[in-house]
Amino acid sequence: MTDSAHILLEGVPEWLDVEEPRARAHPAVSPTLEDVHHVHAWCLSPRDPLITLHANVRRGADHTQALTEIKRLLAERFGIVHSTVQIEPDDCADL
Repeated sequence: MTDSAHILLEGVPEWLDVEEPRARAHPAVSPTLEDVHHVHAWCLSPRDPLITLHANVRRGADHTQALTEIKRLLAERFGIVHSTVQIEPDDCADL
C-alpha cells in the first residue's frame, strides 16, 4: 500500500538522490555543460523511473552532444531510460 501511494503521489524513487544527477552532469564532469537544474524524478511503477531536467550548455557547445551525454549518463548510472531534457543555451526562462 505504501509503495502504491508513493507512486501515485509521484514521489522521488527511494533509491535516487536527485542531487546526484546534478553533480554527475556538472561542468567538471561534462565540458559541454554549465549547469543542471530543475531536476524532477518520479516512478510510473517500481521499475519505471522517469526524470526531467534543464541543462545550460556552454556557448558554442554542440546541443545534440550535450543531450546525448546526459541521456547516456542517466541510462548507464541510474537506469533511467525515459527522460525529458530541456537544453538551454542561455539563462533559464523559468523562475
